[in-house]
This record gives sequence, structure tokens and C-alpha cells, in this order.
Amino acid sequence: MFSKIKNILKPFIPYSVLQARRRLLHKRTVCVHDTIFENKNPRYIFSEIYDRGLWGKADKSDQFFSGHGSHLADHVDPYITAISEFLQSAAPPNVVDLGCGDFNVGCQIRPYCARYVACDIVPKLIAYNKEKFRRLDVDFRCVDIIEDPLPEGDVVIIRQVLQHLSNKHIERVLNKLKLYKYVVLTEFVPEGEFIPNIDQPTGSFSRLARGIHSGVVLTRDPFLLKVKSERTICRTLEPLGFVTTIVYDLMEN
Repeated sequence: MFSKIKNILKPFIPYSVLQARRRLLHKRTVCVHDTIFENKNPRYIFSEIYDRGLWGKADKSDQFFSGHGSHLADHVDPYITAISEFLQSAAPPNVVDLGCGDFNVGCQIRPYCARYVACDIVPKLIAYNKEKFRRLDVDFRCVDIIEDPLPEGDVVIIRQVLQHLSNKHIERVLNKLKLYKYVVLTEFVPEGEFIPNIDQPTGSFSRLARGIHSGVVLTRDPFLLKVKSERTICRTLEPLGFVTTIVYDLMEN
């Protein structure tokens, strides 16, 4: 009954009032999530995100869902086109995927690689992927990219993972990236000018989704990743900004 009344009244409520209400509800949701994850380790945090469906729900055939950004064609298709062109520009590389999630994106990249190691911190997710994608010749591993050694390879893919981490956790990942020749990084960043790398707690939200006008830029303070060169290979529009993919050619040790 209440929902019917809401639907009747909604067309008569000023848009500014509806927007203010949405912002308030979103702020409360962020606070609830932060309370749930306060003082918890990343494995607990990301396991709970999947268990609670905080990035959305898959259809009945899939137990895990990494969010609409890993499934919407407007974002996935341009990314697959761009990264497949990059991967095919030389001999097929050995690829390491950090934060592979439900592997809806990774399974489309796999044909352009030699060896493919797909890593995620959630044990149940990795076990599920091993079974679901058993015919793809993928080396699925349960890896905490903050604490554990990383697999060796030529190219490391990090797609919309660092945006969920605190700066402290990002720095611990960066210290290990010298293993690779190329880093292919995808991040959600604001449109126009912004202050990069404003800190946040590790959790289900990106900086932009929290209402922080910032995004992760590895070559800027405090990270200052040393690179030979960088180039943007894909950029898709979101309501709050852009999902941008950059290829970093790393400095040799």
C-alpha cells in the first residue's frame, strides 16, 4: 500500500527534493557498509561483499556477481576490443589478472594470451570459477594481492580493483608490480580536474561512489609509480565520471 502511494506522489515531488533524498540514503548506506567492515581484513570484506550481494545480484545460474561494470556491454565491449588489440600487438603474453572477480571479463580476454593466471582474494569465488571455467585453461588462484607474493608474468591486469582499496593497501600492491613489464589499469575517475588519490577505507565503494571527487592515479602522489610511458586505450562514460584503462610500460629494475 505504501509503495503505491509513493508511486502516485512521486511525479509531484520536485526533482531537487528527490535527489537530496537519494544522496541522504546513499550516505547512510556508505556509513552502514563502513561500520560492517571496520577493522576487518580484506579477505573478510570482499567475501562479505559477494555473500551479501553488495555489488548486485547475478541471475539464478550464477552464484557470484562482480557488479554491472563487469557485465554491461557499454563498458565491457570497448574494453575487450582495446585490450585484445594491445595483447595482440606482440607475441601472446603471459597474463596475470589481479582481482578477477566473476571472470565475465577475463574469459573474453583469455584467447589473446599465452598463460593466464586469474587471482582473487575470495576462496569460494575461486573454487566456483575453477569449476565454471574449467575448459578455458586458466590457472585460478586464491591470492591476497596485499599480503601474498604475486604470480610472475609479462602483463598484469588490474580492472576496477584499486578503487576499492585504501591508499595503504594500494601501496603494498604497488611494491610488487615490478615483476611485470606492463600494467593495464582500469579505474573509475571523475570528469575534468580532480585531486587524485584521496584516501578512503577499503570496502565496497569506490571513491567516486562515496561522493569523493577523486580517483586512483598511480603516477601521482603518494604512489609515484615509475613508468617509461603510459597511454590510455579505453575510456567509457559513467554518470559520475569515466572508467579509464591505461597501459603503463614499467621502468626496468
